Amino acid sequence: MGIEGLLKFLAPVTTKEHISSFQGKTAVIDIMSWLYKGCYRCAFELNQNIDTNNFLYYVFEMLDLLFYYNI
Repeated sequence: MGIEGLLKFLAPVTTKEHISSFQGKTAVIDIMSWLYKGCYRCAFELNQNIDTNNFLYYVFEMLDLLFYYNI
């Protein structure tokens, strides 16, 4: 999944910052990883073919975080 070795390649030009430092800016998000993490949260239901939308809650939480910081 993704581009192999991309993070190691970009490591020299990256810095760790709190999300609030991006307040008032625009971000482009590939939510595929958020959906993956959301599916991990409710893997049992999905595996047993139980109808659920719980995997979307993780995406909503992340979007709420972005909205909270006005991103």
